[in-house]
Amino acid sequence: MPEEYYSKPKVEKPLGVAIIALIGIVYSSIFIILILLISFLALLAPAGGGEILGFELLSFILLLIGIAQFAVSYGLWKMKRWALLIQIGLYILNMGLSFFELIFFPTTSSNFSDTNRHNSLS
Repeated sequence: MPEEYYSKPKVEKPLGVAIIALIGIVYSSIFIILILLISFLALLAPAGGGEILGFELLSFILLLIGIAQFAVSYGLWKMKRWALLIQIGLYILNMGLSFFELIFFPTTSSNFSDTNRHNSLS
């Protein structure tokens, strides 16, 4: 049989997906490098009373998040369905957390303008 029957159809990558994937790859790469650099610098600093264990754990968790973001962004670049579903889920989670933050921790421009007005009167 001809080889064309066995090949997968070529799917053209939408421009929006390419942009989101490239931004995610660049962002996560910088994030990983910064976490590794900060962790290395923290190891050089003198330890202050057991706080280093919490910092190491936080650094490790942030490193895992950066690696996961890189993997999802690379999956988007390769047009993988699992990456699309994970990214959509993360956007929905982010919207929910933002809504929660807006309800329970409101910061509006009126709060800032009131503060500035009181400071200027004194």
